[in-house]
Amino acid sequence: MANAIPRVALRVGPMHDFGKIVYLDLQKTGSNFVSQFLRAACIHPERGLQKHSWVDADYREDSIYFITVRQPVMLYSSLYRFGLDQRGGVYVNLRVAGMLSVYSSFETFTDFLLDPANAVFLHPHYDRRIAEEMGFMSFRFLLLNLQAPVGRIGRCVEQGQPLSSLMQQSIINHVLKNESLNFDLLRLSTETLPEHFDRDRARAFLAAAPRANPSKMAADALRIESRELLDRVAAREQLLMTCYP
Repeated sequence: MANAIPRVALRVGPMHDFGKIVYLDLQKTGSNFVSQFLRAACIHPERGLQKHSWVDADYREDSIYFITVRQPVMLYSSLYRFGLDQRGGVYVNLRVAGMLSVYSSFETFTDFLLDPANAVFLHPHYDRRIAEEMGFMSFRFLLLNLQAPVGRIGRCVEQGQPLSSLMQQSIINHVLKNESLNFDLLRLSTETLPEHFDRDRARAFLAAAPRANPSKMAADALRIESRELLDRVAAREQLLMTCYP
């Protein structure tokens, strides 16, 4: 019999706030690296840092919000490897519930996350009704795209509307990809929003900075061999995949 999972109070508010620039970090997309970059290159004073948090009443229309994303399979891989290192909220929930056997393989772990019946183990606001429409990584992505997302998502579910329709209310101005993160940060700081950055410091940081917060197992050590499982990931993570046209 699985034990009850812990309910941890969630922090809300912009993840990394520099006033005119606010970075909203999707987990496992290089957020520590981006935060280090902002501290090194952004010309505005840092106002606050709350990891993996969304915007609530503190939304500012005159601020620029950006987010980092990553291919869904690599997000599943990174979350799996994080658990193998005995780190992260999902790992803690599964450990408390006595379900660490899901880490027996990457495919077993991915299959577990894709089952809507297991949503309760992943996030306090990710219930089965949401999980039947979208995967966990798309849900995380949606949370960060909206102001006061929990209420908006709840109302959308109760009204029987597709959750993807909420993206019309997205507060995100720019999306950067983990797969090209150095290039995207350089373009953001020297071409797209140069007035908010010291371009020399941006270039120097990107030329010298090491990778932040790596897990112990290399990403290329993991593969999903099952075509059926890959197809399920693609189908469930369609919202996140809109960032990869």
